[in-house]
Amino acid sequence: MHRTLNSATQTANNNAARATCAAVWGPYDGNLLNCDEYPFASTQEGAGPGNGNYSARLIDAGDNQAAGRWLDSNYTLNRIIDGDPYYIAITP
Repeated sequence: MHRTLNSATQTANNNAARATCAAVWGPYDGNLLNCDEYPFASTQEGAGPGNGNYSARLIDAGDNQAAGRWLDSNYTLNRIIDGDPYYIAITP
């Protein structure tokens, strides 16, 4: 993946993921549940391009927001700046 700081790209990624969540699970207010997406909205590869190569689902809002804070802190700790490539290793 590649990090993006472009606010228009991030907004397009968020909007596409939220549209998927609303289409699949119906309306939600965002207080108890958030729409979580992968690849992240902060990536060039997010849901915004409209190629269907992403996943989105409703999850507990607190969990989603904690994960977002963790991701942001890792961008900082690992000095991942705009346009930098990175990967997420999945370990059992």
